[in-house]
Amino acid sequence: MSTMPNTETIDPPDVETIKVKDDRPMLKRLTNARPFTDLGVLEPIVYDDPRVEDYAKKTNSLRIYVRSAYRFQKLRIALGNRIYATFRYKLGLQPSQKESEDAQASKILKTIRKEYDTLMDGILELPTNAAFFKNKEGNITQLAELMLLDQYEQVVKLERQQFDMLATLLEEFPIYTEFLSKIYGIGPAMSAVIVSEINIYKAKYPSSLERLTGIDTIRVVDNVTGEERDEGRSNREAHLVIRTYVDKNGETKTKRSIAYNPFLKTKVMGVLAPILIKIGKSINKETGEITYKNKYAKVFDDYRSRKRNEITPFYRTPIHIRNMSMRYMIKAFYKDLYDNWRALEGLPVHPPYAEAKLGMNPHKSPSTT
Repeated sequence: MSTMPNTETIDPPDVETIKVKDDRPMLKRLTNARPFTDLGVLEPIVYDDPRVEDYAKKTNSLRIYVRSAYRFQKLRIALGNRIYATFRYKLGLQPSQKESEDAQASKILKTIRKEYDTLMDGILELPTNAAFFKNKEGNITQLAELMLLDQYEQVVKLERQQFDMLATLLEEFPIYTEFLSKIYGIGPAMSAVIVSEINIYKAKYPSSLERLTGIDTIRVVDNVTGEERDEGRSNREAHLVIRTYVDKNGETKTKRSIAYNPFLKTKVMGVLAPILIKIGKSINKETGEITYKNKYAKVFDDYRSRKRNEITPFYRTPIHIRNMSMRYMIKAFYKDLYDNWRALEGLPVHPPYAEAKLGMNPHKSPSTT
């Protein structure tokens, strides 16, 4: 078994560190960083291929529909939290209790919604008079509470209708019927996000998808120490770019902006990646044998195992390794998505940078068994 290196032998000079339990230092984020390469002002890209605009028009309505569905979801969650806060005290739950908030909120909502259904059974219109509650027992005792529950039920219904229609709307897109729908763990909701937010005619290379999603890296340099480092792209100051825009008066101005699609990044890294990992494999409780239902869960496990056993000068926290592994897994997924999507649309398929420029061998696709 490899031993952990001592900090005395691997501490580079002029690097601010934090001591951790295995005595290796953990690099702090560079506080005076700037981009290593000055890109100047980024002008809007003009595409000669008319299919770029045609695809944008084709998916515009779908994009609006998908984002509307997620807005209903956000509203439903917000209303649910308000109902939880309203009835928490009525059900005898004190703020000081340390029970799981999610489990508690779900339990309360289930109880109150069941009471709402019973209360409204056989009633065609929402009551508008407080006298309705006379001689009625239960937790819903005020008109405002009843209206809040009614709003919640309406939003739940609208949200369900929005998401239920996505599979039908996606049937006209070959990338969904021929590729996305066949991956265990990817349903119509995430497929709709991918199809509506990514214009494959703009994505000339596999790395184009990574940059659009913000899972690529950017090299930064510290203004004080001169230290260079590759960092995962985010909304930090050193990662912003300068873009031009036209203001309300028609004048062209510049602004500092993120270089990726935040909605797409949130859904891919915050929703899709955990789902692929969680339901992408099953473990036999008796034998411990792992069966993979999609290859991306195995990509994640293999890469995480490699990083856990890798001897590095600096300490990586478990969450750091997990995030690295999720990005690696999504990049593997994007490579397959790019190859299939470009081929289905009759577009040239280019190899990734590592193969085309660095001469590396293609990665072999892992088996799911």
